[in-house]
Amino acid sequence: MNGALRYLLVRTTVNAWRVRLARLRNPRYAAAAVVGLAYFAFILRRPASSSASPGPEFFGAVAALGPFLLLAYVGWTWLAGGSRTALVFDRAEVSLLFPAPLARRGLVLYKLAKEQIPVFLSAVIFGMIGSGAGDDRPLRIGALFLAFSTINLHRLAAALVHAGATEAGGAGRRRAAVPIAVFATIVVAVAWSLGAAWPGIEAAGVPGVFRALGDALGTAPAAYVLLPFGAVFAPLGAQTTSDWVSGMAFLGAIAGLHLGWVLRLDASFEEAAAIESERMAQRLEALRQRKAMPAIKASKTPRRSLPLDPTGPAWVAITWKNLLHLVRSGGARGLFAPAALVLVMPQLLSDSDLLAAVVLSSAGALAASLIALAPSTMRNDLRADLAHLAQLKTYPIAGWQLVLAEVGGSAIPVTLAQCALGLAAVASLQGTRLTVEAPWLVAGCLGLPVLLGGLTTTSFLVHNALALLFPGWSRQGAAPPAGIEAMGTGILALAAVALAMLLACLAPAAAAVGTFFALEAADVLALPARLAVSAVVAGALLLLECWAMSLGLGQTFEALEPQDAR
Repeated sequence: MNGALRYLLVRTTVNAWRVRLARLRNPRYAAAAVVGLAYFAFILRRPASSSASPGPEFFGAVAALGPFLLLAYVGWTWLAGGSRTALVFDRAEVSLLFPAPLARRGLVLYKLAKEQIPVFLSAVIFGMIGSGAGDDRPLRIGALFLAFSTINLHRLAAALVHAGATEAGGAGRRRAAVPIAVFATIVVAVAWSLGAAWPGIEAAGVPGVFRALGDALGTAPAAYVLLPFGAVFAPLGAQTTSDWVSGMAFLGAIAGLHLGWVLRLDASFEEAAAIESERMAQRLEALRQRKAMPAIKASKTPRRSLPLDPTGPAWVAITWKNLLHLVRSGGARGLFAPAALVLVMPQLLSDSDLLAAVVLSSAGALAASLIALAPSTMRNDLRADLAHLAQLKTYPIAGWQLVLAEVGGSAIPVTLAQCALGLAAVASLQGTRLTVEAPWLVAGCLGLPVLLGGLTTTSFLVHNALALLFPGWSRQGAAPPAGIEAMGTGILALAAVALAMLLACLAPAAAAVGTFFALEAADVLALPARLAVSAVVAGALLLLECWAMSLGLGQTFEALEPQDAR
């Protein structure tokens, strides 16, 4: 990398940190930065004996199962055509650097050097969170940094190989088939070892399944084909300094081989990087404007749509707009894909009771986690539309109706996905000894949809209320600012959401408990029916609270001016 690129890298990094520090003059960013720093201070000062500290056993489990997970990630990377983000440059970099008289080697080194700073920060964060206070922290951070850098090099190599295959046509595709064949061989070897050890894995039960999986992956032939993948995690599981040094030396050799591989690839780096950079820029612009991702090439496939009558209530059009965006952007596939996987996994693998129990518990945990996670990851509601507040205020619809319609566009599909997960989990139990009796099945079908709908709608409404009441703290469609203050903002928002959800659930929970004990005292219904009625009462009260909150939020929306939402 020549001096001009080194100068550009240094000045870009320094100026980025200067901008972040200058933002601290704003009280909002300053308060968020204080919270973020306090969180890091808590992590740093956490005692090694703390129950929240995973300790060496955690990193030992990571070292045992990590190669298998890394194999799955690497396989997905190669089969999907390489990691596209590995070739992404900023638009300014594409305009200034690609026409410049720079060698491809220099551009690759510049890209790798630029990514080392976020890689190092990620290693520091994971190293501090995953380790107790003590002398092992620097060793863990160093191991994570080298592991992340090696994985990053492999991602870039995969992207370059597939870019070269596309450019070279048939000959390039034949060259790309070699690593895919190698990956297929590794998968067969791992499947052979898991199949041979499956009776022992099933006999281990849920508590010891991960240890049994680690033991199975340590037998031939999986142990031999996973050796390079295990080298990435070997320093993390080291118990002594000498083991760590030897593991780091082996991992460093693998990273060096990857670096030489990347620098020797003859792909058209500039053309591939320009295409992927433009695609990423269009994707970010589509997220900001809440549009479907545009294609680089024209497609004859008709765009997916949902029919809507030209006349009807105005709020239906708002909900339809958000649902249509979810379908066209691919978010609907992501919501319902876990239900399809839960449904077919036991049939694809076996009809074992252990697998059925794992699938059932995983489906239940995922359905419950969507109450908290979906509003944090999906912004298909008022939070994104606040960027177009001036246009929203011209719609012939009351403020409270618009708020509920915006929230409904996200809460409805998430609730349907939760119900689909539950039904798929019950269907996956067919052929096992874990069956659901008819009274419990009917009670779940009657009570859980109402309860999940109330909880999910309340969670989305609380997130939208924060964006509406404190618009300066919320992002509208664009990516959040990076830095300590961004983490502090997230912690403050998480605390506010948790407190609001707790207060909103107090009355429905008390009503549900009272209903259950009243029915029990009257002895008029069986236990499943009593639980179903209590769940319906709680869910209905939550929905009623959402309607009441929307009345107040509608007044806030009508009083909000466009300049206040910036």
